[in-house]
Amino acid sequence: MSKPEVAIIPIFLPQVGCAHRCIYCNQRVVTGVTSPPTPAEVSSFVGKIITENPGKYCVALYGGSISALPDTELVHYLSAIRSTQPAKSITGIRLSTRPDAVSPPKLRLLKEYGVTTVELGVQSLDNAVLERIKRGHDAISVYRATELLKPSEITVGFHLMIGLPGQSADSFHQTVEETVALSPDTVRLHPTLILADTELAEMWRRGEYEPLNLEEAVTECTWAYQRFRRAGIAVIRMGLQEVSGLGVKVLAGPHHPAFGELVITRFLRERVEKALVSRVNKTKDVKVKVSARALSLFIGQKRSNLSYFLERWGISVEFTPDETIKDYNFELG
Repeated sequence: MSKPEVAIIPIFLPQVGCAHRCIYCNQRVVTGVTSPPTPAEVSSFVGKIITENPGKYCVALYGGSISALPDTELVHYLSAIRSTQPAKSITGIRLSTRPDAVSPPKLRLLKEYGVTTVELGVQSLDNAVLERIKRGHDAISVYRATELLKPSEITVGFHLMIGLPGQSADSFHQTVEETVALSPDTVRLHPTLILADTELAEMWRRGEYEPLNLEEAVTECTWAYQRFRRAGIAVIRMGLQEVSGLGVKVLAGPHHPAFGELVITRFLRERVEKALVSRVNKTKDVKVKVSARALSLFIGQKRSNLSYFLERWGISVEFTPDETIKDYNFELG
């Protein structure tokens, strides 16, 4: 019998626990929340969702360095979630934080109040890049935090960014390889966007920074996605969560409301392309059986993959759904 699905209740606490702002960051724009809710408001919000839609939930605290909050304030938030009735509906708590805000005492507190997942804002493992973006910690902090979290049975997530100031392709690839070696449970990949009211926006206006274009960002993210997939690390999001008004506040950079879909479509195209090119007897018309759930991803937005195969290789590809095929597997006809 399969386990019941656990839904996420996201709570956004913009900039809380952050001693300073990184040059690219404006969590009020990213989350659409101008000020953090109080613990009482969090408890009321979570309770309302559970009452109206009974089920199993994980409450996620996003948008700041949550574990960097003073212990008393952090306990107020965690207690507010745990006191929500019925308490058995809350199966876990996840939070985002800075790598240098994880310590043995803080970890004991998180475990005591039922935190099950910690997502670290790693961004890069290149110290020169971390200094350039005013991150305020070094790569060693990531290694230390991961070493503390791994034995604790808390799920570990990494948040990585591409296209950061001073970050070359080699630098990003090295960060990916080091991440694979550290083996977090999950990864989020975000292209660097120029958001309103940030230091990076001023750098861009002065001509001191040029963001990746969409094609470059998709290409780099596809490479990283493939690498993490081979390593058995789940990539749980690519691109920022779309909130109302985000597009207006993105001044420049590779923003797309379905960025993750573009990456997976590219990933699937490259896999099918490799199989087609390796065929000894190529034909002009090929049928490819795929999972029904992944059919649109294989086809691509605006039938982009079909157009690619026809224009690049002169092959007319027809993707057909097959209920016996799972995940992103496929069979050539």
